[in-house]
Amino acid sequence: MEFRFAARFLRDDLFRWTLFRHRDVDCHVVTGQQSGSHWLNHLLAEAICLQYGVDRPRHIDDRVLIGHPRDIKPRPDVPQFVWTHHAPSPVIHSIPFRNWLTFPKYLVLVRDIRAAMVSRYEKRKEDFKMSFAEYIREQRFFANPNKWDLIRRISFFNAWGRVRTVMPHNVHIVHYESLIRDAAGELQRAWEFVGLPIRDPDIFHRAAEASTKEKMSRREEPGRRLDLVRKDNRDPVDWFDQSDRQYFSRRCRKWLKHPLGYDYNDWSSARRAPETLHTEHERAA
Repeated sequence: MEFRFAARFLRDDLFRWTLFRHRDVDCHVVTGQQSGSHWLNHLLAEAICLQYGVDRPRHIDDRVLIGHPRDIKPRPDVPQFVWTHHAPSPVIHSIPFRNWLTFPKYLVLVRDIRAAMVSRYEKRKEDFKMSFAEYIREQRFFANPNKWDLIRRISFFNAWGRVRTVMPHNVHIVHYESLIRDAAGELQRAWEFVGLPIRDPDIFHRAAEASTKEKMSRREEPGRRLDLVRKDNRDPVDWFDQSDRQYFSRRCRKWLKHPLGYDYNDWSSARRAPETLHTEHERAA
């Protein structure tokens, strides 16, 4: 493993034990940054309210039902979900702990790394003060303005791919692109994976209808604009020139051990769900 990648792993992930301390919940909602976190949380919160008859959160950034463990007050009337962006230390799910401890379910939301990085850049480029080419190559160990650079995103994929390998019954991968295609269906599959009851199957369609971009925009926290939706509708691969594409694919081939269904040698689009790409590749073969 290259030194800079190994050094970042040692600093950021090896001693990250947050998920170990907060195992006593029904489910961890784990999301990559700029990967639809608010959307998935809103979908789940709407379904919880419909299923259990509790009040809706006041706004889309309200963590009353799904949030950090320090913000959540245990409620006996609803399942307990917590939300994190963290990649766990590999020690947490090692054989000794798996043999002796019980772990919750993990809903892991991922998005094509290229699309997530473009979304982040477009929203923060005034703060980053660098070109897009510099942004995707930024890897400073200290004073890095982009906390979710390519190394961190690859580390996130590798960490949760590793957990899924050793605990396949505890991890369910949700692809952002699949949510776009069928939000209600993906929500139902996630709900059933956690093992929650279903009083009325229509709750998933109702939750999806209440979680459109337009309706969520009207429920932003008063006085705070979260700017959740990137306005540019171009395919994210259009941001990458030939040199950027070669660099990105080369780094993924070297560092990415668990792509979670994505193919970063394919530059035809960064919008299609991985299973769609897989089917098209089979047909082409």
